[in-house]
Amino acid sequence: MAYQATTATDWDDLLNKLGLFAATAGWTVVYNQTGQLAIEKGNCHIAIGTKSGENPVSRPGGYQDGIINAALSTSLNSGPPYQYWGHPGSLVTTEADGDRCVWNDINGDTQTNVWFFSAAAGEPDYIHCVVQCDGDRYTHFNFGNVDPVGMTHANVAFCFGLQWYWWNVLSQSNNMEYNQNRNPMVADDVGGHIYVPGSVLPVGYPAAGVYKVIDYKTGVMQMFNEEADYWTASPGFILDLFLPFHNQLVTGGTHLMGIPMFFQETTGGVSHCCLGVIPGVAVANIENHVPATELQYSGDTWMIFPWKRKGLLANLTGGADPQPECNTAYFAYAYKKNV
Repeated sequence: MAYQATTATDWDDLLNKLGLFAATAGWTVVYNQTGQLAIEKGNCHIAIGTKSGENPVSRPGGYQDGIINAALSTSLNSGPPYQYWGHPGSLVTTEADGDRCVWNDINGDTQTNVWFFSAAAGEPDYIHCVVQCDGDRYTHFNFGNVDPVGMTHANVAFCFGLQWYWWNVLSQSNNMEYNQNRNPMVADDVGGHIYVPGSVLPVGYPAAGVYKVIDYKTGVMQMFNEEADYWTASPGFILDLFLPFHNQLVTGGTHLMGIPMFFQETTGGVSHCCLGVIPGVAVANIENHVPATELQYSGDTWMIFPWKRKGLLANLTGGADPQPECNTAYFAYAYKKNV
């Protein structure tokens, strides 16, 4: 099975269904216990789980959040104990370790819909998960093996969890520049891991191992709040001009932009090693689409979802009419639907 639309009653049920989906997609399930899941395929060895006493999480304004944690490793312990931390090569050595990859807004009583996407035959192995959290709010979790796009190095593993400050306090839920709104699939922020096997990085780069995204992965965009910011001269991030690039309703079609991955050496910060592209996902503009709309490109079908919540540019922090509701403007991810 390469695609599934389902529902989940709570975070434990979500993890169980993720494990069952992974098994049908050809992943090895090392264990699938209540609240804890460990699976692997290729170079992606990932442990996922809930933290004791963390779900639900009371947020300002009476909101109830839910959090799932994950960590890449170089291999997986089969357990017991069944836990997301403490696996060989993992950055996450204890349950409270701040290096964990966090995926939030998994509140058990508001999971309306869940979508799982995985690779077709011949593609690098990955799983993308989208959860509809509360009516018009969404969250994402992504892991697998990077597509080296013809390069001969070993596949690099990735794990990205969307962590968004969505409760509308101090207007940070509509601020893409706020440092607690973490979207590591496109930005060099803390909420993600990559595992770089040996013989991938050139001489002079760090050794093989698991790294936090913020340490070495090069961000490919700036998350500004105002459309005008994307027209200015900037540090050269690949997706700087993405928001102004959108089609009017009469033109048809929606541009999908692949997401490259680069490893940056930190001595001078000017040398980069291309690791490949993240498979099965693209950045897209959702301005003219309803979330979960299917987009057709030749023989391929893609489904589009907002990063967190579709909203107006004017309503972002710093916009013409800022509003406190959660808002990621027109930014979206489109996922390849392999059936």
